[in-house]
Amino acid sequence: MTQVHISLAAKLSNQIGLPHMQKKESYVEKVLEQILDDFEKGIIKSGERVNTSDLSRKIGISRGPIREALHILAGQGVIVLEKDRGAVLQLLTKKTICDHWDVLDMILGLGFRLSSRYIQKDNNYNIIKNLMDGIRNSTIQERSYHFFEPYNEYHYAINYLCGNQQINQFLYRSGIPFWNIFLVKYIDVQKMKNQYHENYQNITDALLRGDGNSAAALFSYHVNWSKKLINKL
Repeated sequence: MTQVHISLAAKLSNQIGLPHMQKKESYVEKVLEQILDDFEKGIIKSGERVNTSDLSRKIGISRGPIREALHILAGQGVIVLEKDRGAVLQLLTKKTICDHWDVLDMILGLGFRLSSRYIQKDNNYNIIKNLMDGIRNSTIQERSYHFFEPYNEYHYAINYLCGNQQINQFLYRSGIPFWNIFLVKYIDVQKMKNQYHENYQNITDALLRGDGNSAAALFSYHVNWSKKLINKL
C-alpha cells in the first residue's frame, strides 16, 4: 500500500498549531488510505460494499477497529452505512461531484473573505506564502490523488487563520480525500498542473493583498473551470 502522505502543513504546525495536522497516523487514516488505494486500482467501485475482512487482512488490524473507522468515515461522507449491506462506498456521479464543488465554493469563499482580515497579523502572511510555495513545488505522486493534498492543507490553514473553526469542521467531515480521488478520474492533473498552480497563485496574490472578496471570486472561477473539465468527459 502507498505510504500515507506526509503533509506539508505538518511541517508548519509549530507555527499555526493545527491539531489535526499534528496527530500521528491512526487506524482511521490507514483504513481510508487502503480504501482509496483499492478504489484507484479498481478493486472496489463507488456504490459497492466494503469488505471488512479484506481490509483487516491487508492492513493487519482486527475488524473491531476497522468497523469503528468505517463509522467515522461515514461521518465524513466516504462511507454509507446501510441496514442490509453494511458499509458501502459512497456512490458518486459527475453531478454529485459538481454539487459538492458548489458547496465548497460558498464555504471556502467565506474562509478567504474572513482570513483576509488577519493576513498581516503575526506570521500569517509568510505562512500562506509558504503554503503556496509548497503547491508550486508539488509533483505528481505515485498515487495521483495525492496531487491535491497540498491544496487541501492550504485551505485548512486559511480556514484556521480566519478564526471560524466550523469551516474546517465542514471541510474535514466532507471526506475531501475521497472526493480528490474522483477528481483525478475526470481531471488530468499532469496536463492541468500548471493551470491549477496559476489559479491558486492568483487567489493567493489577492489574499496576500488583503483582498478577500477578490480571492473568493478567483476561487469561484477555479471551481467553475474545474466543473467544466468534469462535465466535458
